[in-house]
Amino acid sequence: MSKLFRPILWIAVFLAGLSAFSAESTAQYATAEIVIYAAERSATVKGKFGPQAVKKKNFSLAAAAIGVSDLGARVSELVLTDEAGRALDAKQFNSSEYAATQDIFGFNYRVDLRPVGNARSAAHSSWIEGESGLLMLDDLLPQPAASEDKQVSVAIAVPDGWKILTSENSRTQGTYAVENVHKAVFILGKGLRETPGEPGFVSSGSWHFSDAEAALMAKEIFAEYRRIVGAASGKRSSVVLLP
Repeated sequence: MSKLFRPILWIAVFLAGLSAFSAESTAQYATAEIVIYAAERSATVKGKFGPQAVKKKNFSLAAAAIGVSDLGARVSELVLTDEAGRALDAKQFNSSEYAATQDIFGFNYRVDLRPVGNARSAAHSSWIEGESGLLMLDDLLPQPAASEDKQVSVAIAVPDGWKILTSENSRTQGTYAVENVHKAVFILGKGLRETPGEPGFVSSGSWHFSDAEAALMAKEIFAEYRRIVGAASGKRSSVVLLP
C-alpha cells in the first residue's frame, strides 16, 4: 500500500448500495423534504408519517453521534402537527425528545449544519461547509419506533450548481427511496469529481495529489477490507474524500 497518504487526515465514507424496493411501498414510516441553505449552513426538514406508521404522541430525534454529544441542540423552530396540519401543543423533555397532546402526523423544523469543533464528527454526522457537505438521514429525520420499518421517502433540494451523490435508489431527480434511514448517506457539493472503479471514488477541493493517486489508494484499502470482512452487501460502493 502506498505510503504517500499516511500523513494526511482525510474523511472516507463508504456507501454501500442497497437493494431496490417498490416506489409504492406502504411500509415506509415517513415522507420528508430536506432543503439545504448553503450560505446559512442549515437545512429545513418537513414531512409526515406514513399511513402504516405507528400512531405516536412521542417524537424523537437522534441524540448523539461520534464526536457530537448533543445532536438535538442543533434543532430549532420545531412544529408538530395533527392530521389536519394544525400545530400541536408539545412538551420538550430534552433536546431530542418531545411529547404531544395528540397523535403526531407531521413535523417541521430547522437544523443547524455548521461543523462542530470535534473533527471526528465530520464522518459521523451531517454538516455543510463551503461548497460541500455530508448528510446522514439518521440525524436529520425523526427516529422510527422500534417496531416500525426503517424505509423512508426523502426529497433533497440543493443550491443551484450542486449535485447529490448517493447509493440510495433514486425515484426522480432529487427524490430517493431509502431502505434504512439509519444507514443512508448523501454527499452534496459543487464541483464534485467522480472516478469510476470498484469502489467508485468521489473527491472535492484541491489536494497535493491527483484523483487517480487517491483512487488507487482507496482501491487498495477497499480490497484489504473486503479480504478481511468479505464482499460488500450492496451493489455499489464508493469512497468519498472531502476537505
